[in-house]
Amino acid sequence: MDRVFTDKVSGKSIDRPHLQEMLRFVRDGDHLFVHSMDRLARNLVDLRQMVQDLTKRGVRVSFVKEGLVFNGEDAAMSVLLLSVMGAVAEFERSILRERQAEGIRIAKRKVYIREERHH
Repeated sequence: MDRVFTDKVSGKSIDRPHLQEMLRFVRDGDHLFVHSMDRLARNLVDLRQMVQDLTKRGVRVSFVKEGLVFNGEDAAMSVLLLSVMGAVAEFERSILRERQAEGIRIAKRKVYIREERHH
């Protein structure tokens, strides 16, 4: 039986309802397809831990965008790619947060300057 689990909330936490439901649902012999690594976890520690936990349970994990498959008997190169690509995704996320914070600071400064001029 195929099941699709889709969370509508941010992927920054592993405390997502459908992620937790999927983790309870999958069994030995299942094949889990994930669009991309950053959809499963937003930090390297969570990503590596989830893939390791799933494969230990006999679940095969495929990351479609990255073209990587993990089954628990992964070659050193696959584990390295998981770590490197996961780290890059985490880095991109932190850069995005920095840019958002900077944009908010600039917007607040502009509002403050406009308000000062009106007084």
